[in-house]
Amino acid sequence: MVTLLALLAIAVAFALHRRTPDGPDHTTGGPSGRDRSAGGTPVPPVEAVAPAQVIARDKLVAGEPAAARDSRGQPVPPGVQRLPSGRRPANSKYAGRKFDGDTWTPELAAKYPDGVVFTNDGFPDFSPYATHTVTIDPHFQGDRTDFTQANRLAGLRGTPEGYIWHHHQDTRTMQLVPQDLHEGVRHAGGVAIMKGRK
Repeated sequence: MVTLLALLAIAVAFALHRRTPDGPDHTTGGPSGRDRSAGGTPVPPVEAVAPAQVIARDKLVAGEPAAARDSRGQPVPPGVQRLPSGRRPANSKYAGRKFDGDTWTPELAAKYPDGVVFTNDGFPDFSPYATHTVTIDPHFQGDRTDFTQANRLAGLRGTPEGYIWHHHQDTRTMQLVPQDLHEGVRHAGGVAIMKGRK
C-alpha cells in the first residue's frame, strides 16, 4: 500500500510540475522554471525508477505483498492462518517441518527418534504416536467432558497413566498420545480453536 501511495504521490507531483509554464513571468528559480512549484516551493528532482526496482518499507513489490511476519519479525509460513482468537498457532514457525524447539530434549529425541512434524498449517501431527483415535460429536466441549467421552469411545475405563488425549485442530478428533511427548511440543490444537469461537 505504501508503495502504491508513494508512486501516486510522485505521479501527481510530476504532473503538477509539468503544468508550470516556462518563461520569465512564471519562473521563480532555475533556467527552465521547473525546479519550483507554481507557488515557489522548491520541488526535489524526481528520478525515473523501473517498477521492479521499487521496494518500499512494507516490502510491497509491484503490488504483491511479502511474506507475513510474526510479532518477533520472523516470517510466517504461507499455509499458517490466525486462530479465531487472532493469534497464530504456537510454534507454527515449524509448519511443514520437524519440531526442534528448546523443549525437544535429548531424552525425547531418543524416545521418539522420528520427532513430531508440524502440518503445513502449523499444527503438530501426533498421529504416528496415537494409540487410540476417536471422534467427538458434534465437537469438543471441554477437557473433562471430552476426556470422558474419548475414553468411553476408545473402550477405556480411564486415561492410561503416562498418556493424554490430544485435541486435534479439526475440533472433533481426539488422539491418545504419550504425555511427555504432548507436553514437550508446545502447540495449538482444537482447544485453542474452540476457545476462540466462544
